[in-house]
Amino acid sequence: MKADLDVVIVGPVAPPLGGISAHVERLAELLEREGLRVGIVDHFGNRGHPRVIATLRRNPLRYWWEMRRLQARVVHYHHSRWSTLVATGLARRARRGTWIATVHGHELERSLSSRLPWVKWLGYWALGRFDQLIAVSDAVAETIVRPGGPPVAVIPAYLPPSEPYARLDDAVDGPPTALLSAYKVASRPSDDLYGLDIAGVILACACAQIPDLRCELFLSRGPAGHAERQYLERVLQPLRDTAADRVHVYVEARLPPAFRPGAVYLRPTRTDGDAVSIREALDCGVPVVASDVVTRPDGVMPLPLSDTQAWVDAISDAVGRARGEHQMTGSNSAYADALISLYRDTLNSMSAHENLTNA
Repeated sequence: MKADLDVVIVGPVAPPLGGISAHVERLAELLEREGLRVGIVDHFGNRGHPRVIATLRRNPLRYWWEMRRLQARVVHYHHSRWSTLVATGLARRARRGTWIATVHGHELERSLSSRLPWVKWLGYWALGRFDQLIAVSDAVAETIVRPGGPPVAVIPAYLPPSEPYARLDDAVDGPPTALLSAYKVASRPSDDLYGLDIAGVILACACAQIPDLRCELFLSRGPAGHAERQYLERVLQPLRDTAADRVHVYVEARLPPAFRPGAVYLRPTRTDGDAVSIREALDCGVPVVASDVVTRPDGVMPLPLSDTQAWVDAISDAVGRARGEHQMTGSNSAYADALISLYRDTLNSMSAHENLTNA
């Protein structure tokens, strides 16, 4: 394991390209622009990435083995699963360097509120092994904060890309477009975090009422296996019955280029954190309509999943506004500043401690 790194980020890298993998990639770029030496330990098995120094394959034993060997000044772990969080806590043999953990969504909340006392205790114990916690929202912060535990900073997981978004089409008079994205396809509604089945019904109604509406679905990972392919076909069938020639599905394609004038981004998720894609859309001046299952960022129109007509009305209103008001906002650059400040404070404190020790 490399010992000459300032920062090791523990998180997913593309492919497939999802919200957290995009955040990890941009965080690495941001830190390198600040002059830091950065490596990535991948949650999965992508050895081909130029910054990846180890892979974990979602195996708790590999977390325990690989992470106990890390010697970077800062280790920044992006939460994956309860089992890997506990393994990461066990891997920290001594307080060498500073360890930071970012909790991106509400998956950990289920473990921390478990009826099994040992599951809850181990979760909080593992969080206590870190020096600093980052929550992507106030709601997540309320879940992980604990008296006597590490400090918790609230920083949404959004970093602007190093290069401006490339656009598919800058024509203001282009067709109105409803955009939808999902990291992967489920095999049944109970597992459909992204609400693709709900979106299919909403968009079918929207296409019937908005004659020129296009629908674009972006999948980070295509359906794997017969069950997922069948589910995707069932989801899309109502939409194709209404407007087959206006439906387009993209697999492993980047979403931001689709954020263009006349577009509206939909996030009909059943349960969800503060998605990176929402921040990207807002940063591009694209209206966002999302489910009200969690607190959404300012500028998002939250709606109940059960009110299909309300979604259709919101889409109609949003695409009309998008054509006339589309502009890049750049409003989320403060999140990058907050992360850099946290890293600077951490590294400066470590340098001061090292100088004092050496003296």
